[in-house]
Amino acid sequence: METQTGKYRRQLIYFSSYENRQKRKRAGYAAVFIRKELCEVQIYYRGGARRGMGETIQPVFFFEDGSAVEGEDLPLTEGMAVGSFETATDDFLCTGRNIFSLEAIYLEGTEYGICGGRVDGQALFGEDLYSVTKWMDTVTEVMTTQKEDEKESVKQKEEPPKSFSLAECMERLPELRLPFDGIRRKCCRMTLEDMERMPKEWDFLRENHFLLHGYYEYHHLMLGKLCGRHGDKFVLGVPGEYGAREQYMAECFGFHDFSPLEQGKKRRGSFGYWYYYLTGQTY
Repeated sequence: METQTGKYRRQLIYFSSYENRQKRKRAGYAAVFIRKELCEVQIYYRGGARRGMGETIQPVFFFEDGSAVEGEDLPLTEGMAVGSFETATDDFLCTGRNIFSLEAIYLEGTEYGICGGRVDGQALFGEDLYSVTKWMDTVTEVMTTQKEDEKESVKQKEEPPKSFSLAECMERLPELRLPFDGIRRKCCRMTLEDMERMPKEWDFLRENHFLLHGYYEYHHLMLGKLCGRHGDKFVLGVPGEYGAREQYMAECFGFHDFSPLEQGKKRRGSFGYWYYYLTGQTY
């Protein structure tokens, strides 16, 4: 909803939680008050914190050019967070962006996997979200090249590559020594070509945009086995950094957990692996 009187303008952005690409329930709103060269942003959230994320949430502002600006953390009290700040209309939080190009607000640290809202009121999570489609475009050309190479490779092969179980794949792949702490695990280094040897049920992951984006940035993937009291779990790990935008993209494409390489370093900018659970899914 938007109201405008003279040089005063108010915009309401409603927050919703999402599950399996569908809206779940309302979770608050952001009110943007624009007065000439200044604007005030008020945020109201209700719904609680995500386990392991602390007692704060962080608003992240997405703009039409696909960029993201992180706001200050808001303290949670009994599952609710309220905060406000003022900024220049044409220099949002000193980043040079104009408030009128704001597209969506995403809330990091909530009890929901994806929570936030768009300025235009459309679904935050969908194929039409500009910040997602623009990000996906960064790997489209690579995917096209990959498919052409695969077609040429198939022509040269007399028979398709043999598939192995996940355990057999790990025996054949080179070990990847990583300084993970906590749960016992074994990790192996994997390439896209190695994924051809995985069980056929996971073939669709070879065209996963988040996986390809991480692979072509860091030139490897990780196949891991987590060892626990209740059995082993196999995961496919994509290397990357932890942050609001990365978490949003990861969850959009099925990578729901992040394991930092350094113990206790799950914070913005820390390096680690985003997990897709191949067995023993926990989300």
